[in-house]
Amino acid sequence: MNILIITPTYYPRIGGIEECVKNLSYCITEKYDVKITIVTPFIDKNSKEYEKFGNIEIYRFFKWYSQIENKPSKFLLCNIATFFYLLYLFIFKNKRYDIVNIHTVALMGLPSLILSKLFNIPVVFTIHHYGSGRDISHPKENGYFLNIYIKYILKYSDYIVVTSKTQAKYLKFLFGDLESARIKYSIIPPGIKKVDINIPHGIEKKYIYIDEKFVVFSIGRLVKRKRYDILLKIAEKIKYKDIVFLIAGDGPEKEKILNTIKEKDLKNVRLLGKIPEEEKHYLLLKSNLYFQCSEYEGFGITYIEALSMGLPILAYKNDAILEIKEKVKDGVFIFNTIEEGVHLIEEIKNNKIKIYKEDLIKKIISLYSWDVIVQKYYETFYKVIKGKNE
Repeated sequence: MNILIITPTYYPRIGGIEECVKNLSYCITEKYDVKITIVTPFIDKNSKEYEKFGNIEIYRFFKWYSQIENKPSKFLLCNIATFFYLLYLFIFKNKRYDIVNIHTVALMGLPSLILSKLFNIPVVFTIHHYGSGRDISHPKENGYFLNIYIKYILKYSDYIVVTSKTQAKYLKFLFGDLESARIKYSIIPPGIKKVDINIPHGIEKKYIYIDEKFVVFSIGRLVKRKRYDILLKIAEKIKYKDIVFLIAGDGPEKEKILNTIKEKDLKNVRLLGKIPEEEKHYLLLKSNLYFQCSEYEGFGITYIEALSMGLPILAYKNDAILEIKEKVKDGVFIFNTIEEGVHLIEEIKNNKIKIYKEDLIKKIISLYSWDVIVQKYYETFYKVIKGKNE
């Protein structure tokens, strides 16, 4: 099976979509007789135009993409560039694919769909974040016309994969009754891969200040919907001096968070900035609790990463964490108010809530390992290809 994956974002940028595309590609080629081609614009102009890893080929195009700041211009030029680059691959490079998997819809969806239809290749869209990939908390923030545009594209797809019940609700927001609209879809979450912990040299010395502390760790882009203001308010109310909050990440809210830490004199909060993967894994291993205050998550892969290492999580109530809680049950704690968050942290610290680490790890692997997830993707692709050929 030859699969073309089209994504508007990929490494070296790090995030949920990038991780999903990377792990899906690597794991499906390891398990099945599959060849993958990833087509993506240059996120970093210094990246390589072409890379090959086993049965995975990566093609990058549109070198000036990351330098365009005007959003309408970026949208238009990226769609035009996508059309002609795919045409180049299909005609001049003579590439042939059994199926096309497009991640997100708005940015590269239309030219990818048009060419797939012209070459009679079935199309599966994977929706991560309300179809646009934008950092928003509600589909209405896409705007009326962008939602209509996304709806039009999805209407002509062969199949849709959504990463969570939240994204399934988005389909209902667009189409109403999905059966009447003849929308075929299934929920396939991103997976997690077993991590071999390699402790970076000198890391223990760097984080010596967390020894004998109760460590509450949070990681993510520093954006409004992540609601780090809630974390800071909770940290301010915590009475225990041996509880320390570590925030890893970068983004537009960084200065605001730093100013609040300084103004409130929050000695129990450290903003670490962007950290490498090995450091993230080390901190997940050393922490006592994973903490997230997002008011919205398309899926919430960091929740699953923490749980997969036996780390309990405390999260502000949103649809994504409610879905995970429904499946996982133990080890997942949800709060609605600042006071409730403070109370739960102190209860967990004082061992008043029992957490069975090994059972938690086994449960997460059975539900979310990439071995399980790629099987679902492969079966979906196979079913769509077979249906197209009949």
